[in-house]
Amino acid sequence: MAKADAITVLIADDHFVARVGIKRFINAQPNMQVVAMAANGEQAIAAYRSHLPTVVVMDLRMQTLDGVRATVALRHFDKDARVLMLSSYDKPSDIQRAQESGALGYITKEADPSELLHAVRTVAEGQGYISPRLSPLLGGLGPAGGLSPREVRILDMISSGQSSRDIAAQMNLTPGTMRVYVHQIMAKMGVSNRAAAVSAAIREGIITSVRQG
Repeated sequence: MAKADAITVLIADDHFVARVGIKRFINAQPNMQVVAMAANGEQAIAAYRSHLPTVVVMDLRMQTLDGVRATVALRHFDKDARVLMLSSYDKPSDIQRAQESGALGYITKEADPSELLHAVRTVAEGQGYISPRLSPLLGGLGPAGGLSPREVRILDMISSGQSSRDIAAQMNLTPGTMRVYVHQIMAKMGVSNRAAAVSAAIREGIITSVRQG
């Protein structure tokens, strides 16, 4: 039975020792509880449907079904599913794949337990989280600093002064998905707010200028 008002967590990792270790750290917190564990993506999907946890801590690379495909499936089932991707890898391409799948957060398995717990709490609130040491890796991912065409369009709309709610409505996105996009844009550009993202985009030639809405 879950603790009252607890952040409930599903852990999906194909290494038993990793699952047990993460569970120990999380269950030691007064307001968190692991409600299920899975050894692959397929088990994670089934466990999510049964328990509807607040947060899924998802290993990026697993047998049978990896974390990226499992996250896509979870968000198809529940558009508000909150996934924190956990990985042994810090390759920019892996981080980008995780973000594009809809994961709200990404940290490596080398992270301190305190950072893992902070990331879980952040994602539980529907906010994006990328380990600070990983943010510099997100530059140089290709044209437009690695921004997808949709991210460039969102950034251009932000520059015109439109609110996230208005942009989400025009692009047929949920508020949660819109928050993911904004966080991804800021993380890729190595900034901490929308205004700085717009300034950096103009400086790099990603968008031409601040437009008046």
